[in-house]
Amino acid sequence: MLEFHSFTALLKHHWRLISATTIIAVSLSLFLTIFIAKPKYDGSVDLLATNVTSTTEGTSLEQILQTYKGMIKTPTIIRPTYQRLVREYHYTGSQTDLKNSLDVVTESNSPIFSLVALASSPRLATAIVETTADTFEKRANKLLSSGNIQILTRATQNQQAVSPNMPINLMIGLFSGLLMGILLSLWLEINGTTIRSAEYVTAKTNLNVLGQFPHHQKQSTGNV
Repeated sequence: MLEFHSFTALLKHHWRLISATTIIAVSLSLFLTIFIAKPKYDGSVDLLATNVTSTTEGTSLEQILQTYKGMIKTPTIIRPTYQRLVREYHYTGSQTDLKNSLDVVTESNSPIFSLVALASSPRLATAIVETTADTFEKRANKLLSSGNIQILTRATQNQQAVSPNMPINLMIGLFSGLLMGILLSLWLEINGTTIRSAEYVTAKTNLNVLGQFPHHQKQSTGNV
């Protein structure tokens, strides 16, 4: 078992390696966040399920909202939404992309739920969530006996990207670099063959050290 003083000695001996791996990992995270990762913007619309208690006896509010949540990602909603987005906004993604960009957020014991969309631009996120909400409101009220959906709020364009998250990515890079440096240091200590002290020889061989050759640095001599 690695003792505390041995661990601190390990960190001191390999601090250059640990620092290097940390700097590399943080730099890589920064590069990926700025130049590789594509920013995502969100748009959201609040909807209200009205008259739920009077129209759905024996069915809980949570069950109804789960039904709505599942229905939003079915072809009944996705297909007409996709066709309208292509026609009006020149949407270039697939129906699967559209489905994966949508999410439904519910609150406990509340008939209000939010439809959220992620896209590559604020305008597209707003277009997706508005079009999906309009389609869902019309289809749900027509197809479901419990359907009584009203749109409460319209989406506004959020100019602040929700991903990638720079602070979180940098923290991940920092901890990954530290962990990698420590693991490499442990590997070097376990597999290293350098003899650093008499105690090291005794611990490895169970033999006592009878003597040591002193090490003297060579001194340069000048002309007298």
